[in-house]
Formats: sequence, structure tokens, C-alpha cells
Amino acid sequence: MTEKLSMPMSSWITVKQIIRAYGEVQDLDRPTVDKVAEIAGLQRTAISSNNNFLREVGIVQESENKPTPLGARLASALAMDNNSLISEALNEIVRANTELSQFVGIVRARGPMKLELLKGEIALAGGLKQTGPTKAVLEMLEEAKVIQITDDTVRIPAVTGPFTRLAAGLDPISEISEHRARTSTEYNREIFATVGSQSLPKIPLPLGPKRLAYIELPEDWTSKELPKLIKILQIALGDDSEGT
Repeated sequence: MTEKLSMPMSSWITVKQIIRAYGEVQDLDRPTVDKVAEIAGLQRTAISSNNNFLREVGIVQESENKPTPLGARLASALAMDNNSLISEALNEIVRANTELSQFVGIVRARGPMKLELLKGEIALAGGLKQTGPTKAVLEMLEEAKVIQITDDTVRIPAVTGPFTRLAAGLDPISEISEHRARTSTEYNREIFATVGSQSLPKIPLPLGPKRLAYIELPEDWTSKELPKLIKILQIALGDDSEGT
């Protein structure tokens, strides 16, 4: 890591509060830091001390006190309190930033590692002498679902379905092609086993990096209906697996 990464100077909860406030000023003409602070209900210093980090990771514009398109998406997801959309936006932010994605790469390369070791890597990247300010970055990575922290151990989340493959920085389609023994039906079953338990109005189905389809299921849907649902999708949308 050749460049020092600016660190967030507040808790991750406060940083998300700031991001939501930036989402509210995106349509204003030349909004000020004071305006963002007013909307966020925070001191001006809380906004300015986190701006370098928010700009470096692509959430806030470099030249204006407004969110980037991706930052606006994250702000909207936070305002809706939609965990799925929040994780999706954060995942894209992490993958687009060299420093943040390298932290994930360290865990992927070394395997499960002690939390203190990753804190040290983040502190080193930020030019810090203490690891305290790294907590917000770790919580951001965890909410992006690119790392998992349990019992002071950090690991890459288990790759059990296409959504978690995408979150881990993998291409779900190429991952499937590496396991040719699995059939198209098995792949479809895995998709719904992965997301079928989530109480979401619309469930995102990753088709590939930055390619999502959505399906909406009734509240009384159960896994027993899965074979029927797969068959209906194949009939309605076409299953061209035999022709490839």
C-alpha cells in the first residue's frame, strides 16, 4: 500500500449518519459542510473530520459537498434501512477502492486471521500509531459482507450462494462454471435456498458483477414451492442451457 488511507474519525454509526445527510443535500445548489452538519444533527467538526475518508472511498464528490452516484445509492439505502441494498452499495464501494479491497485480499490470502492483525494492517495503511480508529473501517467491511468477524477472528464469508459469492468479490457465474458437475437446476435451487429465508419485498439475484435481477415472493411463500417456482421460471424465461 503506497498511499496513506484517510481514516474515519467517528464511529461507523456516525459515519452512516453523515452519509444519509449528504443524500439529503444532493439536490441543493452548492451545499456547505454546515448544512450537512445541520441535517445530520452533528457538529461541523464531525463532518469535516470524516470528509477526507468519504471522498477517498468514493462516497462524497471531490469538488462539492455532494454524494457521488454510488454515495447517493448508499444514502438512499440507509434512509430506507434496507440491509440488502446497503450491503450491495458498500460492496461496490469496497471493490472500487484499492486500499479497502486490499484489506479483504489480505484475509483471503492468509485465511482466518486474528482481528488484531487486520487492525494492525489497517492502522499501518492509515499511518496510525493506534488501532482504535480502525473499528469503523472493520464495521464497514463487515456490513459490506466482504469479511466476517467472530470470536476475534476475521475470515471471508462462507461462499454458499450467488449473493455471498458476489459479496466476496467473486463472479457467481464463473464460480459455477468451475464446478461443471453441478446442474442448472442445482444452481437455481442454491439461489433460492440462499435468499428464500430473507424477509425482503424484492430479493436480488446476482447474474454477475453489477448485474442484478429481482424477484418478489408472497409473504406466505415456503421452500416447498421451490420446484414449482423453478419450473415456472424456466418456462416463462426459457432455459437455454441445453443449447450452449
